[in-house]
Amino acid sequence: MKIQVHRFLWYMPIVALVLILCVTVFLVPWKEWIGGELKRRLEARGFQNVELTISRIGFKSVILENLSIGEKSPLVIQNVTMGYSVSDLLRGNADSLDLEGLALQIMRINGSWVISGAEGSKEGKVEIPVSQDEIAGIPLNAAKIENSSIHLASSEWQMNIPLLLSWQKTPIPLLSYSGQNLNLKVQNLAIDAGGAFANATLDSGVWKGNWQIKDIKVSGAQTSIPPLEGRGQLKGLSDRIDVDGEFTSADKAYTLSFMTQYFLNASEKSFLTLRNASMPWNEGALSVQQVRIPFTGNVSVPIDVKVEKVSADALLRQLTGEKATATGEISGVLPIVWKADGTVEVRQGALNSEAPGVIKMAPDAIPGDNPQVALVRDVLADFHYSALSIQAGTGNDNRLSIRMNLEGYNPAAQGGRPVKLSVNLSGDVLGFVEQNLLWLTNPEKFLEQVK
Repeated sequence: MKIQVHRFLWYMPIVALVLILCVTVFLVPWKEWIGGELKRRLEARGFQNVELTISRIGFKSVILENLSIGEKSPLVIQNVTMGYSVSDLLRGNADSLDLEGLALQIMRINGSWVISGAEGSKEGKVEIPVSQDEIAGIPLNAAKIENSSIHLASSEWQMNIPLLLSWQKTPIPLLSYSGQNLNLKVQNLAIDAGGAFANATLDSGVWKGNWQIKDIKVSGAQTSIPPLEGRGQLKGLSDRIDVDGEFTSADKAYTLSFMTQYFLNASEKSFLTLRNASMPWNEGALSVQQVRIPFTGNVSVPIDVKVEKVSADALLRQLTGEKATATGEISGVLPIVWKADGTVEVRQGALNSEAPGVIKMAPDAIPGDNPQVALVRDVLADFHYSALSIQAGTGNDNRLSIRMNLEGYNPAAQGGRPVKLSVNLSGDVLGFVEQNLLWLTNPEKFLEQVK
């Protein structure tokens, strides 16, 4: 009996301590105190107007609701769940962090990207953790963001990115993303994607992974573009992200191969390179190769547009308002410059016929009422060309000028003798330069000018 009393007295301090802790947990307003402490710490780091509600506190997790940061356009997270263990808390870490209902808005303002709700946060150098020590220093074993989205916007474009993002530290560092119904709008152009997926693992100090975007639909373009699929590789270093890959249509008629490097702390060094891009046009194809486009800076970008086996008939119908037809194909290169202000300048380039063909122009395509013009109408009514060249360029008035040079004959006009003709296609209607009609009015003088 004495032994039992002795044991009871020995356990009394422990029982009393447990009772005191229980009473304290139920009577002291821990939610308010912890909520205030979280708010104080966030605001100490520069975040303003922090508001939150602690929904539940347990021995293994805490749940926050309606976390709001910022005033004008606050960053809002509907639900935050942090999981932990006693050992994690003793080390100042947490086991997991789940975010739900995140609505992140990033705006391009005065040349800089601004995150809503974090306008007053302290800025610093951004680096991707790539070493084992840096990964070990991350105070989370796992994290997830779901039912969330990012809205990116500038004065020229805006983009919505749905988020399902997950992270794990063990057994190997892994970051994965998936999202449905992405969309991008650039003026009248809209791009929608059915789904996007990406993942990356840490390998010898470099994040390596793959990405894929399915069912990309483009609307608002001047020509109809079929659905596209995109896939490729990505790589993350401490100071930059490299992405390469390609977009293609099911029939491979539309292709775009690219490579980009984005420097996290030096956007002026970032660039996009179009390795190769091609698309069908007028029964032929247009393509560009090795075009380097900087992300920032007041820089003009030169681009050589390669034209391959384009229908002469389709092109002349467009240039003359359906007043001319032709047979044959033409190819060549048109150098253009994409200026920093968004305008396009066409440098001097030429498209040439692949083989002989025939051009037929309607009489009303050639205005004027004199014998010279009448002769031109007769010749171009059924012109069998041996050489066709279309030259294009932007003049001093910033207007596109197009000139068509022809060599050939009309079997039913002028005895079918060979002639050379230059036709100016600039302006609203076809105009013929008078000196180019010398071969009709004064052949001797024409030969003198040729000499």
